[in-house]
Amino acid sequence: MLLNGNKLVNGNQLNKEEIAELDPYQLMAVLGKKVIHPGGKQSTREFYAMADLQAHHSVLDIGCGVDTTCIDLVRKFGCNIIITDIDDKMIDKARKNVEVAGLIDKIKVEKADIQQLSFADNTFDVIIIEAVTMFVNRHAAIKEVLRVCKPTGRVIEQEFIWRKTPTVDARRILEGGVCPGIKFDSADDWITIYESNGFIKTQLVTGPFRMMSLAGFLKDEGMLNTLSIMAKAITRVAYMKKMAWLMPRIMKVKNSLGYIVFSVEKKT
Repeated sequence: MLLNGNKLVNGNQLNKEEIAELDPYQLMAVLGKKVIHPGGKQSTREFYAMADLQAHHSVLDIGCGVDTTCIDLVRKFGCNIIITDIDDKMIDKARKNVEVAGLIDKIKVEKADIQQLSFADNTFDVIIIEAVTMFVNRHAAIKEVLRVCKPTGRVIEQEFIWRKTPTVDARRILEGGVCPGIKFDSADDWITIYESNGFIKTQLVTGPFRMMSLAGFLKDEGMLNTLSIMAKAITRVAYMKKMAWLMPRIMKVKNSLGYIVFSVEKKT
């Protein structure tokens, strides 16, 4: 079901059927969560350090979501960024956030599919990807990223991983229920597929899944926004039903989940 972007910005416009169909990322965006990364603020700090952007860099963000990352990156490094997403709901939310931040002259928002990018070959110095490649055909996506990346250009990616071999039940819960159609990988799997498609690993860190834990909420959002999210979640029965369905499943698999942040460079 496709939702109007304004509905995602204002969750009160969603009907109960639309709320029931929200994926975890969309649900968190509707409820007002600002940090929607698998490793929370910790992985975001590691991500920024690896990005090491310069003001002259041409930067592409694939799968920008609600665009908290690139707003911070532009403020920190002063670069210009093209941000993209395939989801109209996220594009509308990101565009609104860019406008509120007063950065429409530094951040260009476009719709794009990582598996079929419209940009010319060898365009970007740095390509940013956060929790996107795991949702698509990995080889097709990475070949497109390789194509638009400049020689010796870099890709900085943050994704979910299995930190330990999942049980059959954990895999069923996550890949068949919470995130249907997705396939999670190990840290070694992520690096292997990039290296087999024309990249060289330069940096890598991993850590535990933090996004949906109470401690993670408090660290990432602070007390006020955590309370705001919780308050919004109880304003409608549909939100409470969705959270009541989601959270027990997340708790069952969270110890097997983690995140990876890595940097790879295009071979010349």
